[in-house]
Amino acid sequence: MEETKLTGAAEDVARKREAQGLNHTLGVKFTKIEPGLVEAVMPITPAILQPFGFVHGGATIALLESVASAGGEF
Repeated sequence: MEETKLTGAAEDVARKREAQGLNHTLGVKFTKIEPGLVEAVMPITPAILQPFGFVHGGATIALLESVASAGGEF
């Protein structure tokens, strides 16, 4: 995946959110933040899989909440 360079306010929002709490634990990285659009990625590791090998719904919702929250701030 190509690394996206965030600048200015978008970089501030992303770095603040990536550095702490559940985002940090899950490895969430914001790749794009602009008015009306936020993109982020989260690595799929064994730690976030449920017993049948699928990504745990809680991890998915945590990513969703983080993206929506960043969009609300930006």
